[in-house]
Amino acid sequence: MATTIRKLRVQRGWTQPELAARANLSKSFVSEMETGKKPNPRGATLQKLAAAFGLTTDELLGAAPRASTIPPQSVRWGSVVTVPIVNVTMAAGQAYYGETGDAVPVAAELAISRTLVASRVTGNCMEPEIMDGDLAIVDISQQHPPSGSLVAVLMEDGNMMVKRYEVREDGSILLDNKGGEYRPNGAKIQGQVVAMNRTFAKVGR
Repeated sequence: MATTIRKLRVQRGWTQPELAARANLSKSFVSEMETGKKPNPRGATLQKLAAAFGLTTDELLGAAPRASTIPPQSVRWGSVVTVPIVNVTMAAGQAYYGETGDAVPVAAELAISRTLVASRVTGNCMEPEIMDGDLAIVDISQQHPPSGSLVAVLMEDGNMMVKRYEVREDGSILLDNKGGEYRPNGAKIQGQVVAMNRTFAKVGR
């Protein structure tokens, strides 16, 4: 959906603030939605966006790539692999991968014998090690990660978070950097985090 919104906006020659004004949304919301930091819009927000573009919600959804249970593939370019950035959602206990149209480059060695996707992290419970908005490079083929590893977890509210996974005598548990402990229960482990990517804003003189 992020790619679709950006494409429709650019086709109309609008800036992000112009789209925000037309849809009666905040400029920061539009910016975060286009970069994938916000989940796919629903309900009233989806209706506002559709109206701004002069479309029905069905038409807007039809213009967006459909989420699939099959993750998009990484592409190798010599010594570099481009890992697709996805929005992950859950329905009936099944993970669905929605393509954003963007990718992040990693060393080809990192992708050997792995199925990699990248997803933005939400929340601040793993700071300062991992920040809100960071990209987690996740090996989704590793559904049973070793104890002590970082894992990508899709929470019941649809947010993707990174936790530390530990196996104890009384069962598995998820930990964060603020002393929180969680039982997986409704959360679904997506795979083992093998790398993190953070973008730093350029500061002018």
